[in-house]
Amino acid sequence: MERIEWGSYSCGCGRSAGHLGGDLRSLISAETEEQARGVGLFGHVEYGGVISEVAPCAVSVIVSALGESLHSVARLKMLETVLASLSGEETEWVDGIPVGSCSRIVYSGLRTFYQEAVSGESEIALDILELVEGDIERLEYFRNFVIDNPVKKRGRRGRG
Repeated sequence: MERIEWGSYSCGCGRSAGHLGGDLRSLISAETEEQARGVGLFGHVEYGGVISEVAPCAVSVIVSALGESLHSVARLKMLETVLASLSGEETEWVDGIPVGSCSRIVYSGLRTFYQEAVSGESEIALDILELVEGDIERLEYFRNFVIDNPVKKRGRRGRG
């Protein structure tokens, strides 16, 4: 995250994306619901169904952060941002692998979203997987496992 020159990208809000690195840092470190709710990513990474120039950088940070312990509200905001970014991107497929910039990043963290589907926000994680998983049979098998698995009902990963 520190290696990204946030200010050199355009943000969805129309300004430089220099503020986005700090916003993501605040969301990742949020320990209360109020702190997590106080950080908004909508309109910065994705706006009106279009991804911003900085979206691939933000999605990369988010995919990495999802592997950590996060407040549940922060985790949900991040997953919603990933889903919106994927939905706002035209994705082409080459040999079962997505080649859109955000899709490629999410695909590289596929395991994170499979883990999320089992232990966290399963519906949104499955929606994300549906957009980037090239192996539809594996996804359908996994979807049926998640729906039928009582272990999932143990609760969410993370803080809060």
